Amino acid sequence: MDLLPSPDQVEIVSSIAEVLRERIPLDQMRTYVPGDDAGQSWTQLAELGVFGLAIDESLGGIGLGIAEEVLVFRELGRALTPGPVLGTVLGAHLAAAASDAELVERITSGAVRIALAEPFQDPEATVGSTVSGTYRVLDAPGADLVLVVSPTGAALVEASTLDVQAISSMDPTVGVGTVRATDVPAIVTAATDALWWRGAALVSAQLTGAAEATRDASAAYTKIREQYGKPIGMFQAVKHRCADMALRAESAYFQTVYGALAWDGGDPSGTYHLAAARVVASAASRSNAADNIQNHGAMGFSDETDAHLFARRSLVLETTLGSERWHLESIGRTTTVDW
Repeated sequence: MDLLPSPDQVEIVSSIAEVLRERIPLDQMRTYVPGDDAGQSWTQLAELGVFGLAIDESLGGIGLGIAEEVLVFRELGRALTPGPVLGTVLGAHLAAAASDAELVERITSGAVRIALAEPFQDPEATVGSTVSGTYRVLDAPGADLVLVVSPTGAALVEASTLDVQAISSMDPTVGVGTVRATDVPAIVTAATDALWWRGAALVSAQLTGAAEATRDASAAYTKIREQYGKPIGMFQAVKHRCADMALRAESAYFQTVYGALAWDGGDPSGTYHLAAARVVASAASRSNAADNIQNHGAMGFSDETDAHLFARRSLVLETTLGSERWHLESIGRTTTVDW
């Protein structure tokens, strides 16, 4: 299995990364308010095909696959891209699975924004033709629809039918809320775990991108920050910390790509590998964010750098579409794994 991107995939990713750098620079995340489209970035992401990257061409998508989605979401994680991108991409897949070409077109064009909801401390939550239970909702401000997804099914519902109560978010650029739903009718539904696991792959990719970004930030800073007349990167304690960051980021990348390709290829052990990717990527993002703050010294604990932004986003992502414990329990229930 080839885990390295092809020249075509590199070109796709590079064009999207360029838009993210130009339209949504990291310093803009300090003032971003959930629901704001950060200028024309949402329209440009739609024009680049981000929302329909792996949707069949017959339905108006680009016709690529999960490999390209993972690579793009890796860049989204590296740039800390805000907004309901994950919910919108997964919602497009649900609409495509239902062969609703009109809805797919509205989603992939950027005309419809989709928040993401998952069960929140409610084992009795049900997702089917109607939705009931308590859910955590991400990026609800400004959303037209809400994708409710669980390990057993998914459904799209009108955002106006849900009374989402905003709660304090560790990352102020991500709108977080909870909602109690009772027999809310679904527009489109599917009794499958496909969206849950595709979403797990894309969250892992975002976490991987964040781990790589903090690795790169630390490497750059330790080359120019001097103590005792030397760059701090020459000191063993800092050098070894940066090496550990690089190892974590590489492990997260390859496990995420392998898990996504194995799952998409129908490997019976695909969900095992995706769960492993979530665990590895969560640990990489969280630990690298902490080490990046440490490497920046006193500045790392202040608002003068972007280090804290990655720590905040990591804490939100690692509890999205299953916590680390949920994925570890999924791994623990596995009895046979193919490699």
